[in-house]
Amino acid sequence: MSSVCGGPVGAGSLPSELVVHIFSFLAAPDRLRASAACSHWRECLFYPALWPRLRLSLRVCPAERPRLDFLMRKCGWFVRELRVQFAADNYPSGGGGGSVCEGATAVAAVAAVAAAAAATDGEAPLCPRWLELLRTYLELVLCVLSSVRNNRNLQKLSLFSDISILQQHGSISNTYLSKVDPDGKKIKQIQQLFEEILSNSRQLKWLSCGFMLQIVTPTSLSSLSNPIANTMEHLSLLDNHIPGYTVWAHNLIAIARLRGSDLKVLEVTEESIDFDQGELADQDVDPVHNLIEQVSLGLGRPWHAVMDIELLSVFTEPTRHFYREMQSFSEGI
Repeated sequence: MSSVCGGPVGAGSLPSELVVHIFSFLAAPDRLRASAACSHWRECLFYPALWPRLRLSLRVCPAERPRLDFLMRKCGWFVRELRVQFAADNYPSGGGGGSVCEGATAVAAVAAVAAAAAATDGEAPLCPRWLELLRTYLELVLCVLSSVRNNRNLQKLSLFSDISILQQHGSISNTYLSKVDPDGKKIKQIQQLFEEILSNSRQLKWLSCGFMLQIVTPTSLSSLSNPIANTMEHLSLLDNHIPGYTVWAHNLIAIARLRGSDLKVLEVTEESIDFDQGELADQDVDPVHNLIEQVSLGLGRPWHAVMDIELLSVFTEPTRHFYREMQSFSEGI
């Protein structure tokens, strides 16, 4: 690089095509260093072919906004694969260090306060840092989505944030959201941007967004391209019409006896349990009651089948929300 810049032909005299060609052989950090040669090289740094994929890791703080604005302004309109990770190193905690563990502790503390307040019919005190964190997070998400809304080449969009840990305590997240976004304007903006992205990005093959529950709606799902909508329709048909894996009652009893109290979770939906014909034919024994009794004895604690698939512990609140929206969406197809 130094020979090129220091020779009779300066770096600024090289044609843009050659500069881009040089950049294409360099790793991303080396491109950034090389672009410091002169303003002409900096102009060539964000040539679309050089950045088909962009992975960003940001802290949830206002200081990150200028950097995000700059990168989204330069790359948002053409990038094919975009992954944005909002780190959790600035979670509010008692110490002020801010590790993930400390963040989890802070959330647990807030949850405990909320639970105590609910038990006494009082309102949980709101943590100012959480409010600021959530407010900043919404602004950063809006910045990302507004930058890619008209990107017709977008194939993969991933947004991740550890702030979604708030969703484990739905009442807390709703309380904080109502303070940060009282009229729901920001959430509506995000929903609208999602609809635009789904409508405009016909090449979109991957969408992963680990945050606000209110984002996915039947309206936004209906904005999907026909191939994706057809795929979702088939998935919904599979969910509705194929009974899936069935578990024999005698196998459940055997598992309970074999594992005993060491088995912490044994969740099976009522509709997925099958009984032997001999059990069904025996008029003196209720097969369902017998199953509950035998499994409870094996586990050493009361047990019963799950009545509704949505009550399974594997259904987190975000998963349950999306499941319901998918069901609603598929009903109109």
